[in-house]
Amino acid sequence: MSAPTRRGALCVFLAASGALAISACAFEPLHRPGGALGDLRGTVAISGVDGREGYAFRRTLERRFGTAAPNPAYLLEARLNFERRGLAITRDDAVTRFDVSGEAAFALRQTTDGSLVAEGVARALSAYSALATPYATRIAARDAERRVAEDLAERVYAQIAAQLSRSSVK
Repeated sequence: MSAPTRRGALCVFLAASGALAISACAFEPLHRPGGALGDLRGTVAISGVDGREGYAFRRTLERRFGTAAPNPAYLLEARLNFERRGLAITRDDAVTRFDVSGEAAFALRQTTDGSLVAEGVARALSAYSALATPYATRIAARDAERRVAEDLAERVYAQIAAQLSRSSVK
């Protein structure tokens, strides 16, 4: 058997072994219809987030959950909190590097009876540098805040997915 033929046979063997291992461990995709998140698409309304950071947070979650129908089955209530701290300070007390940290406390509830489906707190962190002009520094700050808001939304989504997949596995 030549080297390319052995390599091809090895690839087929590894692919088949991987498929067998995944099927044996009861792997189920979260987004399949009937999966932990598959039934949430288009059924989650988001409330409690305002402002520039809230817009980025909501937009990211709507990309994940889809835009809510007129009568959504679930309501995701979120409360965002952002904080900025100076990290690097020069000898003349000028701050040259900032940390932006964010926290999102959330609760996913059914709209029919208000029962709690998932809840938690997500945290995220980003940083930016003070630049030569105030305008450039402000744009860098806004970009860091947007990154934190989007990261918080992804973390909220991941926590909801984890909680729903745990509750659906019996």
